Amino acid sequence: MSYSIIQKSELKSGYRIDAEYYDNYYFDLEKKIKSKKYFNLREISSKSTEKFKREKDFKYLEIANVNCFNGDYFYAKIKKEDAPSRAQKVLQEKDVVISTVRPNRNAVVFIKEKSFDMPKVASSGFCVLRDFKNILPEYIYVLFKTFIIRDLLDRETTATMYPAVSENDIKDLKIPIPSDGFQKEVAKVVRKADMEREKSKELYAEAEEILLEELGLKDYKPTNENIAIVDLNEVEKCKRIDPEFFQPKYDEILEKINKFKTKTLDDLTIKYTGGFTYKSEKFQEDGVPLIRINNIKKGFLDLGNTAFLSEEYSDISKKDIARSGDILISMSGTIGNCVVIPENIKKCCVNQRILAITPKDINLTYLELFLNSIAGMLQFEKIGVGGLQTNLSTKDILNLQIPILDQKIQEKIAKKIKDSHLAREKSKELLEKAKKAVEIYIEEDEKEAQKTLKNN
Repeated sequence: MSYSIIQKSELKSGYRIDAEYYDNYYFDLEKKIKSKKYFNLREISSKSTEKFKREKDFKYLEIANVNCFNGDYFYAKIKKEDAPSRAQKVLQEKDVVISTVRPNRNAVVFIKEKSFDMPKVASSGFCVLRDFKNILPEYIYVLFKTFIIRDLLDRETTATMYPAVSENDIKDLKIPIPSDGFQKEVAKVVRKADMEREKSKELYAEAEEILLEELGLKDYKPTNENIAIVDLNEVEKCKRIDPEFFQPKYDEILEKINKFKTKTLDDLTIKYTGGFTYKSEKFQEDGVPLIRINNIKKGFLDLGNTAFLSEEYSDISKKDIARSGDILISMSGTIGNCVVIPENIKKCCVNQRILAITPKDINLTYLELFLNSIAGMLQFEKIGVGGLQTNLSTKDILNLQIPILDQKIQEKIAKKIKDSHLAREKSKELLEKAKKAVEIYIEEDEKEAQKTLKNN
């Protein structure tokens, strides 16, 4: 049996009396931090941010745009008239941005852009920190990625369905301050990780450029025409009467694709499965990974918030098992995101509304890139159905048209994508190295932490 003895004066302000809050594990973490030189975060930083006035179009950062696994992030372009009410905090270079919602997911961002082509704005679901005093922002960023700060924040959460912390909870954190030299070494590793991440994006863009040049789609912009004349026979054949399905841009892209030898996705498929509805109460910390729609990004799996299932439970339905080399396609919500399951995932379970395909007679990486390109996405967009949430049917997906380019071109594209993946992995490894070093500094000392930073 585990227990903690505390004084009434030690009760958390607001009178938290839940036993979990006073678990000895958290006291041990605080004790380790207090063994170092430390300050409360509010003493060494400012959280004052300019409030966005919605006078210009802008780029928007929300929690869904953060890759919790490797620290990457992206912005959504938003017109000023479409600005959501939560778009409130104007961002600057070297801001450290921390999600106040579900802190156990560890959605933390370091803003590295030196110049902004348009305002960049964060959701009110983030705490934005800047103007650090005598401490490097890169170190603060890595510190918030450690399990130590993650768990101390998770301790402060209230509610169960939508656990969150306040900005005061974040500002009240005790921050251990290492030497300037150690901070600089951590910052150097963070910058190297950023360089590898940018290299990964550049290589992916180069692969996409090769594909679009070969298809004659470089700089292609879909037509803005919105009038189509369609025979009744065509309507009956498609069994669709919604005007969106017959937009001229869809015929235009198919006309360009059909200049090449094409096959349907069904022609290139050995087998497929539509996933299975797994019960959340069966999720566990380790075991067989369960791939859900939010894990599927264009060209990679984001496993930062992965659920796992036991071997026994994962075998309930053999049809939902996918393996390395299979392609996953999101069928609901954000439709058409595609990824090849990497070699290091030998077996996984596929959740509902994901189509898992075992391909044949085509380079897997080429197929993935094509489906994620504008030529693939316009086809997905055409076959989408539904109102508030767009959905795809398996039958329609298998009818997608895939151009079969020369094998050498497919291999050239695949090589670029492989190098992109390697750079992304290198970036993740470097960030993990910096995080591990900071954890060792807190749990042991700087001398031991330096060994991790210098380990190649």
